[in-house]
Parts: sequence; C-alpha cells; structure tokens
Amino acid sequence: MTPPTDQPLDLDEILGRAGHLYEYVHQSDEADVLAGTDVPQLAEEIRRLRAELAEARERLAAYGTPLIGGVPLPPTDPTYERMEAKRMELTEGFTDQEWAVGRVLCPAAFKCTKHPLTLFVPLKNGCLPLHRNDLNIACSGSHKKPDMPPLQLRTAAVSAAARP
Repeated sequence: MTPPTDQPLDLDEILGRAGHLYEYVHQSDEADVLAGTDVPQLAEEIRRLRAELAEARERLAAYGTPLIGGVPLPPTDPTYERMEAKRMELTEGFTDQEWAVGRVLCPAAFKCTKHPLTLFVPLKNGCLPLHRNDLNIACSGSHKKPDMPPLQLRTAAVSAAARP
C-alpha cells in the first residue's frame, strides 16, 4: 500500500488500472464487480465531493471568509466583538457605573464559565470567589488573584488626574 500524500488522487489513472486488472491476476466474480462497478462509483463520488467542496469554498470566498489550511473560519460574531471591546474597556480599571466600583473581572477572561463580563467582589485575601456556571462547572479563575485593579469610577479618576 502506498503511503498517503498531499497530492490529490488521479482518478482517471485509478480507473484505468482497475479496468485492466484482469491483465495482472485471474479475476473472480467479486473482483470483477469491484473493478467494473465499485471503483467507478467511488471515483464518481470523489469527483462529486470535490465539486461540492470547491463550490463551498467559492461561496465562503464571496463573503470574504479566509481559508486557512483548507478549513474555513466562521465569520466573526458582532456580539463577541462588542463583549471583547467592553472587557478591554473594563480592564483599564475604570467604569461609569457606581455599582461596579471595587469589583474585578475574572482572569480566565473568555474561558470563564460564568460569563466573560461578570464582575466579582474580591475576597478578603484578594482572590476571586468560587464561581460556577449553570452546569455546576467551576471556573479556572476561581480562587485566583485578578489581573486588574479594582474598578474605579471614571469621573472621580478623571477629576483627580485634572487636579495639580
């Protein structure tokens, strides 16, 4: 058996060899069915799948989706982009919401099982409390120190920076 390669199969060559199999060995009825029916059907299925893949790649390329290693990436979700922008804004350490003062984000970020934008009140030792999702799976950021300072009110921070 030949080892697999990155080169696409030459289906015409395979069909030609299968058609002339009788020249190499005495064929039984099963081998005759294999060479005469099964191999051409498999070759036709491979051609159909190749055409379908090419059509799918064309449709994805029309949307501007990059193809990396032959596997298309899904389009970026606008909700995810908004959450990422909000999280970046919060990691600066300032907020416009009074209720969020003194709270921190989970260091697990988007891997947080609770929610990437959930704010926590740190424990007395400075670590985050244990937090779980609805399936009772604990977050990897639980009991860890946050990687950001507690949030401050933006207006108070701006006015303190403006003073000489």
